[in-house]
Amino acid sequence: MTEREFREREVAWRVFAHEFNSSRVEQRGGTEGTRSYLLSPLGATMNRVLLTGHLLGVEKAGQETPLLRTRLEDPTGQVTLTAGTYNPRALAFLSQPHPPLEVSVIGKTHLFVSDRGQQYLSVRAETFAPLDPAEVPRRHLETSEHTLRRLTLVGALEKTPIPSREELQAEGFPTAWVDGVLEARRSYPALDLEPYRRMVGSVLAKLDSG
Repeated sequence: MTEREFREREVAWRVFAHEFNSSRVEQRGGTEGTRSYLLSPLGATMNRVLLTGHLLGVEKAGQETPLLRTRLEDPTGQVTLTAGTYNPRALAFLSQPHPPLEVSVIGKTHLFVSDRGQQYLSVRAETFAPLDPAEVPRRHLETSEHTLRRLTLVGALEKTPIPSREELQAEGFPTAWVDGVLEARRSYPALDLEPYRRMVGSVLAKLDSG
């Protein structure tokens, strides 16, 4: 995939709940109608995300317009999901009764900041796909691999001398990843990578034991 295709298609980033919930920086477009991005500590510039896990209970969240809210749980935590009239496929899916279910979901990131400065993260679901339980470990392995590669990229910036942007690209990292990590380094200057390494290690250990 070319860099232009990456930006135009807005690939859904594979992330775990822990990384998503650790994200606190929003990058807004300069003009009305342009996309906004949620920047994770590991450099994922997330307009859309792909999450996999256990779908929890659904509740109504809107009074005048249809709006449903649920949560998705993966091995690292939970993410709040919403679906409304602008997300007809996701709204239709959540409107149907479901038993406890394993799913993958693609949606757009949303960061709401209250008048008191409190931040609330959620994902506006676009599509849900029920998964066979046997498929879930493979999806979690894919997310682990993506996370580990971005951890490697972040860790490369701790070397002395710091690799240049061109050197990182030459090692095979997509330009969008390099740009995201460089921005994350500025936005999260005191980042401790160990919790993220332990997070992935814990997921992989569970997959091995399963």
